[in-house]
Amino acid sequence: MYHWLNYPDFAKEYAIVRQKVPGLSETLTAKVCLFVQQLREAPLFKLPGLAETIHWAEALHVLATTELSPERVWETMGCLIKYRDDLDYLRSQSDTEGRSVQRLLVDIGVTMG
Repeated sequence: MYHWLNYPDFAKEYAIVRQKVPGLSETLTAKVCLFVQQLREAPLFKLPGLAETIHWAEALHVLATTELSPERVWETMGCLIKYRDDLDYLRSQSDTEGRSVQRLLVDIGVTMG
């Protein structure tokens, strides 16, 4: 039996990730949660759930990540995206259309450089 729950809002997701991955900085935790919240607005076949947010935060922590970058996001995208078609969709987006990774990062305050 499966019971479908709505995705948590930012505050709830942030609190859960802080509890589950306490070694990740508050700033990076916020950016992780913001990124996933925005990624859920993309037309993907399977949107990342709370478990994927936690897995991604854990991976970033293990990799000693202190700042999000496009390179780090792509290296760890397998934590968030489960279907190849969704990954291909994200890779096909340019910076000015759709929900590209670069656009999502800019939207959450990550400086590109």
